[in-house]
Amino acid sequence: MTEQQKHLHNKNNKTLLSARSCACLIVQECVANKSSLSTLLPQYLEQVKVEQRAFVQEISFGVLRWYYRLQPLLETMLSKPLKGKKQSVHYILLIGLYQLIYLNKAEYAVVKETVNSCVELKQTWAKGLVNAILRRFLREQDDLLAQLDQSFASHYAYPEWLIEQIKKSWGQHSIDITQLLDAGNQRPPMTLRINQKIPLAPYKELLHEQNISYQELPNSYQLERCLILDKPISVDLLPDFFQGSLSVQDGSPQFAAQLLQPQANEHILDACAAPGGKTMHLLEFEPNINKVIALDISSSRLERIKENSQRLKIDAQKLDIIAADASSKDWWDGQEFDRILLDAPCS
Repeated sequence: MTEQQKHLHNKNNKTLLSARSCACLIVQECVANKSSLSTLLPQYLEQVKVEQRAFVQEISFGVLRWYYRLQPLLETMLSKPLKGKKQSVHYILLIGLYQLIYLNKAEYAVVKETVNSCVELKQTWAKGLVNAILRRFLREQDDLLAQLDQSFASHYAYPEWLIEQIKKSWGQHSIDITQLLDAGNQRPPMTLRINQKIPLAPYKELLHEQNISYQELPNSYQLERCLILDKPISVDLLPDFFQGSLSVQDGSPQFAAQLLQPQANEHILDACAAPGGKTMHLLEFEPNINKVIALDISSSRLERIKENSQRLKIDAQKLDIIAADASSKDWWDGQEFDRILLDAPCS
């Protein structure tokens, strides 16, 4: 984290960030420092008004999803790279371009607010540059985007090495590679898991009262507590979220506890556990579990498990959180596990 980011991210700093400036800092830290977006978001969202948090997530996820398209686009319009203390301007421009291409917002407002981010991020000198680049894109966007579309990598926003690997793995299966690449860019819906302790029907009624619309999975999935929102919203707007009534978790991971079928008095290992959605689900699924060991190599990501366990009011005696490498034995006390959940990370 740069000194500028530390200043703006200071939790004691009562000045709230604008959504665009916050997203800029998040994206910069993800790309420049290879930080985890899922780890950064909870930290940075505290610095933004509640009603702006969904917009921060939209921009942050969007720029990173389309990074390999936005990055070469920006490079064609910059005469030289922005480095050192000027580097944050690079990310201001990326969030501006993302909004102009992918969000249905007034162009003049996007340009104006993105330029204003320069002041907030202490890059006032760059206001003219940001304004010029974004307005050039608006004038020449057809030609600029057509140039990008000549390459699979910049058209679908994938690194070259990954496209080659996909071709190598799937080329012999008579599958249209473009369909795979396109599928990888689709947005997952915002999906909820209602806590086992919470009566389901009354909670659905709460959602209706708040005008939060959702879809239920067919009965054949046997995930009656899985609700898919029609439109993503900030967790701050979900009824009783901070009281532990629910968690945000994609649909497919919700099958894990159901497939594992934890039983009372069992000793269970959740390897590669962070950020803890499946760990929490195991403890909700069978409240009489003896203990779950939540293991992950990333100590920073394990903080999310601690936070979620407190929010969900999990019995601390039933959960041990350990930062260690699952492939070694130095963390293991020798007690055998009744069941092991291993959701190996894609990395």
